[in-house]
Amino acid sequence: MKITTNNISLHSFRPELSQLLFEIRNDESIRRGMRDSNPISWVNHTRWVQDNLIEGKAQQLFIVYWHEEPTGIALLRNFKDSAAEIGILIKDSAAHPLAAYYASHLLAYYGFKILGLNRLYSYVPRHNDRALAYNLKCGFTSTNMDTKEYHCLCLTIETSRSKDTHKHFGRRHRILITP
Repeated sequence: MKITTNNISLHSFRPELSQLLFEIRNDESIRRGMRDSNPISWVNHTRWVQDNLIEGKAQQLFIVYWHEEPTGIALLRNFKDSAAEIGILIKDSAAHPLAAYYASHLLAYYGFKILGLNRLYSYVPRHNDRALAYNLKCGFTSTNMDTKEYHCLCLTIETSRSKDTHKHFGRRHRILITP
């Protein structure tokens, strides 16, 4: 499946994209935003892909293409009670600020409109003030369930319908989903 608007597209993970996913996940700028910032070995990567994306399908992962270049990953995971955790990781995000903006809106659209979710949770590392500010600007609010390591934020379907950034995005950008 591919979710597209303007100069960005999210491509569903397929096993033949495993090497590309490995390279993206090990990019230094991506590693800084992940829960474990240590490099990932090929063995651990292939095990994780097999367990989470191929056999278990516990996550829905997309490769983010910005101007047709692989630029990051977007995922939904931990599905429970009409909710899921959202994650957007963009290489050199400061150099590609619109890539994160577009990817998060496309993934929220997919989660709310296509999967029928009611809530998206975002776990932002406490050291990442930029990501926290970005999530709050996008309409995520505190859940008061923060941990020592993470801010726990939530975006509801109601907020996504009423928050100006989401309404304006939907009006300005035609979202196309293809198999």
